[in-house]
Amino acid sequence: MAKQFSTEELNRLCSSVQHSRRQLEWSRKQRLRAVKQYAGRHYSEDSVKQDVPLNLIGLFIQIVTRSLISQDPRALLSTFERAHKPTVSQMQTWANKEMEKMRLAETLERVVTDALFGIGIAKVALATPGDSATTAWNLRAGTPFVESIDPD
Repeated sequence: MAKQFSTEELNRLCSSVQHSRRQLEWSRKQRLRAVKQYAGRHYSEDSVKQDVPLNLIGLFIQIVTRSLISQDPRALLSTFERAHKPTVSQMQTWANKEMEKMRLAETLERVVTDALFGIGIAKVALATPGDSATTAWNLRAGTPFVESIDPD
């Protein structure tokens, strides 16, 4: 049975959320400014006004991201128990295939890019039926997944 919260508790929670949002406002504005600079003048009407002949932010993001996430991550599992070696080997094969299937490298690339602009957040979990519904049922409930959480 779900716990019922009092009005006072809900008011404290709402004021805490509002306080946290105000505290991060400057960081969000700086991140938005940097992302606009990264996107360039021709991205949208709301982008930076001046031309950038050499996008150093874009160059930095490309180089660092490529250095940190160059390919799909791989699992390396081992055991000292000789009897468990076949099981561990199968687990390693399954984990590597699962990381390819969930396109972990693409997600980590997005998280790294977000982190270079401020903070990168990744949600790692087992999929719920709600997660399955939001991905057009391409993700079965109970399977592991990783997704990037947008700071904005």
